[in-house]
Amino acid sequence: MEPTYTIQTGSLFLLTTTADDLFDCQDGLKFEIKDYDTVGGSESLGNTFVSPRTLYEADGERMVFPLLPEAGRTSVTVKGNIAIRCRHATEHDIEFMAKLKRGMSKVSEEDPTALSTDGGRSDLKSMMTINTKTEKNMSPDGGPAKLKKYKIRPYADPDRKSETKWLTHAQIQDEAMKRSKNWIDAGTGDLGKVYLEIIGCDGLPNLDSGGLVGNKTDCYVTVVFEDCVLKTDVIADKVSPRWLSWSKRAFALRVMHSSSQIHLGIFDYDTGYDDHDAIGRVSIDLSNFHPYTEYLLHYNVYNTDVWKDRKARGSITVRLMIEYENERGLLLSSLTLPPPSFHVNLPLKKDFHVVRYAATGQMGAKKYGLQHINTSIEELMTYQRALFYIQDGLKSIVLWRGHHPVSVCIPRLCPFKDIEELGGRQCTRSVTIKLPIRSLLVFVAAVIVVEHPTYLLSFILASLGLVLSSSLGFRRNCPSQWFRCRTYHYHLRTLIFGKGISPPQTIAPYENAEEFGEFEKSWEENIKAYEEEAEKARVENLRKQEEYQKEMAAIGDANVDISTQGGGGVMGTGVTIDPFAALWVQIQTIVEQVVTIMRFVRNVVIWEESYIAFWLTTSLYLLAIICLFVPWGWLILWTTRILVWAFLGPWMKCVDIFWHSYFKQKFQEMKEEGERAQQEQLDLLRMQARTAREDAKKLKVLKQAMFGSYISNVPTFKTSRYKSSE
Repeated sequence: MEPTYTIQTGSLFLLTTTADDLFDCQDGLKFEIKDYDTVGGSESLGNTFVSPRTLYEADGERMVFPLLPEAGRTSVTVKGNIAIRCRHATEHDIEFMAKLKRGMSKVSEEDPTALSTDGGRSDLKSMMTINTKTEKNMSPDGGPAKLKKYKIRPYADPDRKSETKWLTHAQIQDEAMKRSKNWIDAGTGDLGKVYLEIIGCDGLPNLDSGGLVGNKTDCYVTVVFEDCVLKTDVIADKVSPRWLSWSKRAFALRVMHSSSQIHLGIFDYDTGYDDHDAIGRVSIDLSNFHPYTEYLLHYNVYNTDVWKDRKARGSITVRLMIEYENERGLLLSSLTLPPPSFHVNLPLKKDFHVVRYAATGQMGAKKYGLQHINTSIEELMTYQRALFYIQDGLKSIVLWRGHHPVSVCIPRLCPFKDIEELGGRQCTRSVTIKLPIRSLLVFVAAVIVVEHPTYLLSFILASLGLVLSSSLGFRRNCPSQWFRCRTYHYHLRTLIFGKGISPPQTIAPYENAEEFGEFEKSWEENIKAYEEEAEKARVENLRKQEEYQKEMAAIGDANVDISTQGGGGVMGTGVTIDPFAALWVQIQTIVEQVVTIMRFVRNVVIWEESYIAFWLTTSLYLLAIICLFVPWGWLILWTTRILVWAFLGPWMKCVDIFWHSYFKQKFQEMKEEGERAQQEQLDLLRMQARTAREDAKKLKVLKQAMFGSYISNVPTFKTSRYKSSE
């Protein structure tokens, strides 16, 4: 048995003593292990003493001591060890132990990032609350007019209570677009900050009963980012709520990793012990936003990112800006291995369900079954589209189709007197042509490889890098600014100079919307034509197989089976038993793991994970260049020469003669030495794994005691099937 003790089992102690008293104890601190018995005395399993100097010099590292028998019982054999950690207590340690002793609360009430549970209304209160009123006012032409005003929720501006208690629809919209007054700083990263403001939602479904009498959705938004969770105020009885500038809506999120996303969960607040009803969720990818640029973003809200036939359940509007404190550090963070694992602790089960849905899309217990397996398999089949992209790329290279636009000035016919009058300025015109740069590079590389086969490895590596560069070029040439990602040169400048050159962008509403629509339509038509051609070939192949089977059936089988083919029993009655029913969980788990890997690969190839794609592209190009200077022919020639002359010559007879007299014993000693070294390595790995498990368990229990009993995982990389659409 290898028990692990945590603060939950009372294994953390604060020993108060002086240096004199500590060193006066000659034997040191005694640790005794006992086998607890409910009835009778507990039997001692062994003890150990830790010297005063060891305790005084300890710095928190794990120390292992062998267990010894009790004094006077030297004949008893004691096995096992005890591992302890100790160090000098800090003021923070003393304060923490005091809280632990008096029963530490799960979440501090003063914590501004905690998920509070106030703000919703009961059905009866919603029905009895007056939310609108009509005031008489003067119209622009001097006549009487009626002005409809709405009661501001959740509360009026504390600095202008009388002025902002009732506002018109236009005034509410203006107040919502103003700069936020109160910001909540959250997160533990040090690479930059994301300033996020939740402006409002539109067209949300009504999930409360009694909509005809005013009881509607009580909406709030949960924000999950890396290791922090935040929540807006609850806007009661509104399917198109607005969070005004003085409400709890603005968050400054500290960034720790380059691939982190902001997860937004939109919920209908419910009182009591019932879970809050999920309306939908949005994941905001930050990797393609330019720093120091303010974005006003509109996202469609979906309740799933897995199912193909999903429908929008309204929209959400947010305002966002990014500031980088260490842009090179952000780029280097994508090389961290293993990548950071983010978890958040929640004190209540309903809060845990909220955070897990916002971060992963899972609501309630995970479901298994054939339908979910078929959905994952259907998604895997869609990755066959990659064949179309490869085919299209090969066509553009082989057929020398241009892709790199270049402006060229060409002369045009112009009367001589006009040339003198205009100074030649109007006698040329600019023409944009597309040069097939990739085709030229591939052609030159192929010619070199044919003449020098030792360059083949470099050619393969450079080709893979070229594929990623082509994918980047495809996205950069898209008319829509929202589809484009950062350039390779931007990341390269960040790596070299510590900061990429990226002036603030100005993107007009619906900029290049028509061009992007035509671009997307053309691309979808090409994909559709490719899929129709593939489906036609598949149907034709099935038809030929059926005809072949019919011909074989007509020929008949020479082996005639005269045994009974039916008869009774379970199978004979038509009742079937699914032999895979117990394997759905295992199959679905494996398929989902494959799907997750494919999503990650897809995101890297299409530069959704632009930081990782940059490092992969750079590595491929660097390896291709390095391999150019490796003398592969010389290495292969001399390696084969050494192998042939060393192991195939007649002197191998001497090896056979001296094998039994000397080499066999020597090899046996080397084998035993290798086995001992391997065993020591295994013991070290086993100890490291055990220490890691102990640390993880202790950390989990500690976080549960400090922040809450429920722990939700927050994905580091993009794992959604469908990207949230702006």
